[in-house]
Amino acid sequence: MKKPVIGISSNEQANFDGWFIEHYINYTKSETIKVIDDVEALPIIIPVLENNKCIDSYLDMIDGLIVTGGHDVYPLLYTDNMMNECGDVYPKTDFFDINLIKAALARKIPTIVICRGVQIANVAYKGTLYQDVQTELKTEIKHHAPNEGNINVHSIKIIDEDSLFSRLTGLKEQVFVNSIHHQAIKELAPIFKVVAQAEDGVIEIIELKDSKQFFIGTQFHPEILGSVGNENMMKLFRGMTNYIREAKEIEE
Repeated sequence: MKKPVIGISSNEQANFDGWFIEHYINYTKSETIKVIDDVEALPIIIPVLENNKCIDSYLDMIDGLIVTGGHDVYPLLYTDNMMNECGDVYPKTDFFDINLIKAALARKIPTIVICRGVQIANVAYKGTLYQDVQTELKTEIKHHAPNEGNINVHSIKIIDEDSLFSRLTGLKEQVFVNSIHHQAIKELAPIFKVVAQAEDGVIEIIELKDSKQFFIGTQFHPEILGSVGNENMMKLFRGMTNYIREAKEIEE
Protein backbone atom coordinates (compact mmCIF):
# COMPACT_ATOMS: atom_id res chain seq x y z
CA MET A 1 0.00 0.00 0.00
CA LYS A 2 1.23 3.50 -0.83
CA LYS A 3 2.04 5.88 2.00
CA PRO A 4 -0.83 8.15 3.09
CA VAL A 5 -0.31 11.68 1.76
CA ILE A 6 -0.77 14.37 4.40
CA GLY A 7 -1.20 18.00 3.35
CA ILE A 8 0.33 20.56 5.71
CA SER A 9 -0.89 24.15 5.52
CA SER A 10 1.62 26.98 5.37
CA ASN A 11 1.78 30.61 6.41
CA GLU A 12 2.61 33.58 4.23
CA GLN A 13 4.24 36.69 5.62
CA ALA A 14 6.74 39.38 4.74
CA ASN A 15 10.35 38.25 4.81
CA PHE A 16 12.04 40.51 7.36
CA ASP A 17 15.58 39.19 7.00
CA GLY A 18 16.82 42.55 5.77
CA TRP A 19 17.46 41.45 2.21
CA PHE A 20 14.06 40.89 0.63
CA ILE A 21 11.86 43.09 2.80
CA GLU A 22 9.15 43.61 0.17
CA HIS A 23 8.88 39.91 -0.63
CA TYR A 24 6.83 37.22 1.09
CA ILE A 25 7.71 33.72 2.20
CA ASN A 26 5.57 30.61 2.65
CA TYR A 27 6.67 28.45 5.57
CA THR A 28 5.70 25.67 7.95
CA LYS A 29 7.50 24.19 10.97
CA SER A 30 9.90 21.33 10.37
CA GLU A 31 8.49 19.48 13.40
CA THR A 32 5.20 18.95 11.56
CA ILE A 33 7.04 17.46 8.61
CA LYS A 34 9.10 15.25 10.92
CA VAL A 35 6.18 13.67 12.79
CA ILE A 36 4.37 12.88 9.54
CA ASP A 37 7.50 11.24 8.16
CA ASP A 38 7.96 9.36 11.45
CA VAL A 39 4.51 7.73 11.11
CA GLU A 40 5.38 6.48 7.61
CA ALA A 41 3.29 9.04 5.73
CA LEU A 42 4.25 11.50 3.00
CA PRO A 43 4.08 15.22 3.92
CA ILE A 44 3.15 17.78 1.26
CA ILE A 45 3.20 21.51 2.02
CA ILE A 46 0.21 23.45 0.69
CA PRO A 47 1.14 27.06 -0.22
CA VAL A 48 -1.17 30.02 0.40
CA LEU A 49 -2.72 31.03 -2.91
CA GLU A 50 -5.22 33.72 -3.84
CA ASN A 51 -6.87 31.34 -6.27
CA ASN A 52 -9.05 29.28 -3.97
CA LYS A 53 -10.05 27.06 -6.89
CA CYS A 54 -6.77 25.23 -6.35
CA ILE A 55 -8.02 23.93 -2.99
CA ASP A 56 -10.06 21.17 -4.60
CA SER A 57 -7.05 20.11 -6.62
CA TYR A 58 -4.91 19.89 -3.48
CA LEU A 59 -7.58 17.93 -1.64
CA ASP A 60 -7.72 15.51 -4.58
CA MET A 61 -4.03 14.78 -3.89
CA ILE A 62 -4.09 14.25 -0.12
CA ASP A 63 -5.51 11.70 2.30
CA GLY A 64 -5.28 13.83 5.45
CA LEU A 65 -4.79 17.47 6.43
CA ILE A 66 -2.91 19.33 9.15
CA VAL A 67 -3.58 23.05 9.62
CA THR A 68 -0.69 24.54 11.54
CA GLY A 69 0.01 27.46 13.87
CA GLY A 70 1.15 30.91 12.85
CA HIS A 71 0.17 34.57 13.03
CA ASP A 72 -2.88 36.07 14.76
CA VAL A 73 -6.31 35.73 13.20
CA TYR A 74 -7.80 38.91 11.69
CA PRO A 75 -10.40 40.06 14.28
CA LEU A 76 -12.83 41.49 11.76
CA LEU A 77 -13.44 37.94 10.55
CA TYR A 78 -15.35 37.40 13.80
CA THR A 79 -16.67 40.99 13.87
CA ASP A 80 -14.41 42.27 16.63
CA ASN A 81 -12.39 45.48 16.68
CA MET A 82 -8.64 44.98 16.71
CA MET A 83 -7.05 45.42 20.14
CA ASN A 84 -3.59 46.90 20.73
CA GLU A 85 -2.52 43.47 21.99
CA CYS A 86 -3.40 41.78 18.70
CA GLY A 87 -0.29 40.82 16.75
CA ASP A 88 0.43 40.84 13.02
CA VAL A 89 -2.41 39.60 10.82
CA TYR A 90 -2.41 38.26 7.27
CA PRO A 91 -6.04 38.09 6.07
CA LYS A 92 -5.03 36.39 2.80
CA THR A 93 -3.86 33.35 4.75
CA ASP A 94 -6.95 33.45 6.98
CA PHE A 95 -9.33 33.39 4.01
CA PHE A 96 -7.37 30.59 2.34
CA ASP A 97 -7.34 28.45 5.49
CA ILE A 98 -11.05 28.99 6.13
CA ASN A 99 -11.85 27.73 2.64
CA LEU A 100 -9.34 24.88 2.99
CA ILE A 101 -10.81 23.66 6.29
CA LYS A 102 -14.41 23.90 5.10
CA ALA A 103 -13.65 22.00 1.91
CA ALA A 104 -11.71 19.30 3.79
CA LEU A 105 -14.48 18.77 6.35
CA ALA A 106 -17.12 18.68 3.61
CA ARG A 107 -15.14 15.84 2.03
CA LYS A 108 -14.68 14.15 5.43
CA ILE A 109 -10.90 14.25 5.02
CA PRO A 110 -9.19 13.35 8.35
CA THR A 111 -7.98 16.64 9.80
CA ILE A 112 -5.88 17.89 12.72
CA VAL A 113 -5.80 21.65 13.40
CA ILE A 114 -3.14 23.07 15.71
CA CYS A 115 -2.84 26.37 17.66
CA ARG A 116 -3.77 29.06 15.15
CA GLY A 117 -5.30 26.23 13.15
CA VAL A 118 -7.86 25.53 15.88
CA GLN A 119 -8.58 29.26 16.14
CA ILE A 120 -9.19 29.76 12.42
CA ALA A 121 -11.32 26.59 12.32
CA ASN A 122 -13.49 28.04 15.09
CA VAL A 123 -13.80 31.34 13.23
CA ALA A 124 -14.62 29.49 9.99
CA TYR A 125 -17.77 28.14 11.64
CA LYS A 126 -18.87 31.40 13.34
CA GLY A 127 -16.98 31.13 16.61
CA THR A 128 -15.03 33.97 18.23
CA LEU A 129 -11.60 34.44 19.81
CA TYR A 130 -9.85 36.13 22.69
CA GLN A 131 -7.37 38.44 21.00
CA ASP A 132 -5.08 38.28 24.03
CA VAL A 133 -5.75 35.75 26.78
CA GLN A 134 -3.68 37.53 29.41
CA THR A 135 -5.44 40.86 28.90
CA GLU A 136 -8.98 39.52 28.65
CA LEU A 137 -8.90 36.68 31.19
CA LYS A 138 -6.24 37.95 33.64
CA THR A 139 -5.05 34.36 33.91
CA GLU A 140 -2.19 33.16 36.08
CA ILE A 141 -1.32 30.37 33.62
CA LYS A 142 1.53 31.02 31.22
CA HIS A 143 -0.09 30.31 27.87
CA HIS A 144 2.55 32.08 25.78
CA ALA A 145 5.78 30.21 26.46
CA PRO A 146 7.60 30.08 23.10
CA ASN A 147 11.00 29.39 24.64
CA GLU A 148 9.61 26.27 26.31
CA GLY A 149 7.90 24.84 23.23
CA ASN A 150 9.47 21.38 23.54
CA ILE A 151 8.41 20.84 27.18
CA ASN A 152 5.14 20.79 29.10
CA VAL A 153 4.25 24.03 30.91
CA HIS A 154 0.70 23.53 32.24
CA SER A 155 -2.01 20.93 32.68
CA ILE A 156 -5.35 20.54 30.95
CA LYS A 157 -8.38 18.59 32.12
CA ILE A 158 -10.20 16.22 29.77
CA ILE A 159 -13.96 16.63 30.16
CA ASP A 160 -14.99 14.18 27.43
CA GLU A 161 -13.45 10.77 28.13
CA ASP A 162 -15.18 9.24 25.10
CA SER A 163 -13.46 11.69 22.75
CA LEU A 164 -11.37 10.70 19.75
CA PHE A 165 -8.37 12.25 21.52
CA SER A 166 -8.84 9.98 24.55
CA ARG A 167 -9.45 6.88 22.43
CA LEU A 168 -6.24 7.46 20.48
CA THR A 169 -3.98 8.43 23.39
CA GLY A 170 -5.54 6.52 26.27
CA LEU A 171 -5.51 9.77 28.30
CA LYS A 172 -8.81 10.35 30.12
CA GLU A 173 -8.24 12.82 32.97
CA GLN A 174 -5.27 15.20 33.01
CA VAL A 175 -2.70 15.96 30.34
CA PHE A 176 0.36 18.20 30.54
CA VAL A 177 1.03 20.26 27.41
CA ASN A 178 3.26 22.93 25.93
CA SER A 179 1.77 26.36 25.21
CA ILE A 180 2.78 28.90 22.54
CA HIS A 181 -0.28 31.08 22.03
CA HIS A 182 -1.77 34.34 23.24
CA GLN A 183 -5.09 34.06 21.37
CA ALA A 184 -7.67 31.38 22.12
CA ILE A 185 -11.24 30.28 21.48
CA LYS A 186 -13.81 32.49 23.20
CA GLU A 187 -17.25 31.45 21.93
CA LEU A 188 -17.14 27.94 20.51
CA ALA A 189 -18.66 27.43 17.06
CA PRO A 190 -21.84 25.31 17.15
CA ILE A 191 -20.31 22.55 15.02
CA PHE A 192 -17.70 21.72 17.69
CA LYS A 193 -17.61 20.31 21.22
CA VAL A 194 -15.08 20.91 24.01
CA VAL A 195 -12.88 17.95 24.88
CA ALA A 196 -10.38 19.56 27.27
CA GLN A 197 -9.76 22.87 29.04
CA ALA A 198 -6.97 24.50 31.03
CA GLU A 199 -7.63 25.29 34.69
CA ASP A 200 -8.49 28.90 33.78
CA GLY A 201 -11.16 27.74 31.32
CA VAL A 202 -9.17 28.22 28.09
CA ILE A 203 -10.34 25.63 25.56
CA GLU A 204 -7.43 23.33 24.69
CA ILE A 205 -8.96 20.50 22.63
CA ILE A 206 -12.05 20.46 20.42
CA GLU A 207 -13.67 17.89 18.16
CA LEU A 208 -16.69 17.75 15.90
CA LYS A 209 -20.02 16.94 17.49
CA ASP A 210 -20.33 14.40 14.69
CA SER A 211 -18.03 11.83 16.26
CA LYS A 212 -17.98 9.68 13.12
CA GLN A 213 -15.60 12.10 11.40
CA PHE A 214 -11.86 12.26 12.19
CA PHE A 215 -11.17 15.79 13.42
CA ILE A 216 -9.07 16.96 16.36
CA GLY A 217 -8.19 20.55 17.23
CA THR A 218 -5.52 21.37 19.82
CA GLN A 219 -4.56 24.77 21.18
CA PHE A 220 -1.17 23.33 22.19
CA HIS A 221 1.46 21.89 19.82
CA PRO A 222 1.45 18.07 19.75
CA GLU A 223 3.75 18.06 16.72
CA ILE A 224 6.55 19.75 18.68
CA LEU A 225 6.14 17.45 21.67
CA GLY A 226 5.91 14.44 19.37
CA SER A 227 9.08 15.43 17.54
CA VAL A 228 11.07 15.27 20.81
CA GLY A 229 9.75 11.86 21.82
CA ASN A 230 6.35 12.35 23.48
CA GLU A 231 4.66 9.10 22.48
CA ASN A 232 1.18 10.19 23.60
CA MET A 233 1.29 13.07 21.13
CA MET A 234 2.64 10.84 18.37
CA LYS A 235 -0.45 8.66 18.83
CA LEU A 236 -2.54 11.49 17.34
CA PHE A 237 -0.61 11.48 14.05
CA ARG A 238 -0.25 7.70 14.01
CA GLY A 239 -3.96 7.44 14.69
CA MET A 240 -4.79 9.66 11.75
CA THR A 241 -2.59 7.72 9.33
CA ASN A 242 -3.88 4.37 10.63
CA TYR A 243 -7.44 5.63 10.13
CA ILE A 244 -6.54 6.51 6.53
CA ARG A 245 -4.89 3.12 5.93
CA GLU A 246 -7.89 1.24 7.29
CA ALA A 247 -10.28 3.28 5.13
CA LYS A 248 -8.19 2.52 2.05
CA GLU A 249 -8.19 -1.20 2.85
CA ILE A 250 -11.98 -1.15 3.05
CA GLU A 251 -12.18 0.63 -0.31
CA GLU A 252 -9.89 -1.94 -1.92
